[in-house]
Amino acid sequence: MRRSSALLAVACLASIACGGEDHPKATGGSGAAGAGGTSVGGSGFGGSASGGTSGAAGGTTSGGTSGSGAGAAGGTGAAGGTGAAGGTGAAGGDGGSAGDSTGGSGGPGTGPCIGNKAWAVTVDSWDSPTPSGLLSTLQTVFPQGNGNTIVLHLRGATGPRMATSSTGDVSGIALPYWTPSAPPFASGQLDATTFSNTSDQTSGFMQVVDDSGQQFIALDAIRISSGQSANVDCSNVTGVWSAHIPVSEGSRSLTVAGSTNTIAGLAGNSASGWTLQAHVSGTETSFAFDEL
Repeated sequence: MRRSSALLAVACLASIACGGEDHPKATGGSGAAGAGGTSVGGSGFGGSASGGTSGAAGGTTSGGTSGSGAGAAGGTGAAGGTGAAGGTGAAGGDGGSAGDSTGGSGGPGTGPCIGNKAWAVTVDSWDSPTPSGLLSTLQTVFPQGNGNTIVLHLRGATGPRMATSSTGDVSGIALPYWTPSAPPFASGQLDATTFSNTSDQTSGFMQVVDDSGQQFIALDAIRISSGQSANVDCSNVTGVWSAHIPVSEGSRSLTVAGSTNTIAGLAGNSASGWTLQAHVSGTETSFAFDEL
């Protein structure tokens, strides 16, 4: 800085008057540049590093003008210092995986329908493909809200499971249980307010009461679909129940109002049996879950 100023002063004295009309202007010297600064005639190179930058920029000095002679070249600014490397941030932790409300590996979630539940079945309507000749008799012999039960068992060996069959009093068991025998369960799906079978229940019974008393019609391919809560605590539910009466039950007699007919006689002869379907509702009832 001092050397550039001295050279400029000498140039002015030699021409008597600085800034004379007949002489070109000289380029003034520059102040030293700090990190990242600039100078006329040269430049400083500001260092940079990940995580930080170099120090403050140096100031710039304006050059004077000269009446004669060329101004001295500006000095080269000093190179900027290298900033220190920035620290590495700690890696974030992994979030835990959420639970599954359908009984998968995360376990069922929570909600009014998620638990051990039993609902006594009432048929709201018999639907196609139920044989039309059997409808009237079924409407009479099916014990509404008593004797046929949907059971949802939350903690089966492989997750939620369901079974629909006849229930009643069993000797030695305090609460209602399967009768005349326990059916196999089938896999079930559920969330807070809905439930359904995900596979057919292979066997079970439909309890009916005709003029002769209580009877148990054997069934297979039993399924509950579109089950859902009908109120806030899932004590009332609705759904679609379907089942198949095997050919072996075709000879079973049902007596209504003194008139006796076989299932095959009412439903029509079939080599493969008869399919039933109904929209049902259910009301929560007692069941001996401790026996499962």
